[in-house]
Amino acid sequence: IRLMRHKIRNLEATNYELGLYHLQEGNISDAALRFKLVNRLNPHNAYSHYQLGRCYAHLQKNALAIDAFNKSLDLKPDLAEA
Repeated sequence: IRLMRHKIRNLEATNYELGLYHLQEGNISDAALRFKLVNRLNPHNAYSHYQLGRCYAHLQKNALAIDAFNKSLDLKPDLAEA
């Protein structure tokens, strides 16, 4: 179980970093896919919900962006970026 948790944590961190990379490179759909995966691995990661909201905003999916930003604020009310 410990090994599985370690692998899942690495998977979460790796996908988060890849999401940031894709977002910076302008590959918004790829970034959104990575942040969605992070949210599935750890639904309590406020930062990945925030980043997913940024992706949705870039894609002009405003309702989804607002939902993602609100989820990030639910998880971390002091997340000033959201």
